[in-house]
Amino acid sequence: MTWCHLSPDKSLDSIVPSTNAPTPIGAISPRVPESSHGEDPIVRVCVAPTVWQCVLSIPRYGTLYIYSIDTDAVTDPTGTIADNKTTHEKWITDKDVQQSNGKVALTYRGYVNIDRQLMTSLKVHSHKNNLPLAPKDESSVWNIREEQWSLTQKFIT
Repeated sequence: MTWCHLSPDKSLDSIVPSTNAPTPIGAISPRVPESSHGEDPIVRVCVAPTVWQCVLSIPRYGTLYIYSIDTDAVTDPTGTIADNKTTHEKWITDKDVQQSNGKVALTYRGYVNIDRQLMTSLKVHSHKNNLPLAPKDESSVWNIREEQWSLTQKFIT
C-alpha cells in the first residue's frame, strides 16, 4: 500500500532504524513526535493514506514536503490518538523498517503550505465527510502546480 508522510525536510530518500546513529544524510528515523501529547511514547514515523489526512494530523503551520511510501510494513497506533478516526494514521516503527530489509524508501511528491485557512477548510470538509478516503480520489482535493499542492476551489471555505 502507498502511504503519505509530511516533513519539514525536502531532501529525504529513506527511513532507517533509530538504532542507526547518526542518521545518514537524506534519511529519517522513527522517533517520538514533539506534538504527541498524551500518546504512547513509541518511536515511529507517522503516515496516513492521503495528503489531507497527513495535514490534519500535524498541528503546525508552514511549508511541509510531501513524500509517498510504498510499504505494507506499518503498525496500528496504540493508546489514544485523538484524531485517528479522521486521519487513519499508522506508524512505521523500527520493527517495520527491519521487516523492510532495514530501509524504507521515500519518494518526493511536492510541498504544501499549511496555514489557518487550509487547516480550517480541511477540518470543515472532513467533519462533513466531503473528503475522499481513497488515495486514488485525492486529486479532486488538490491543485498541483509544479511542486506546490493547494486546495481546489471547491474545498476552500
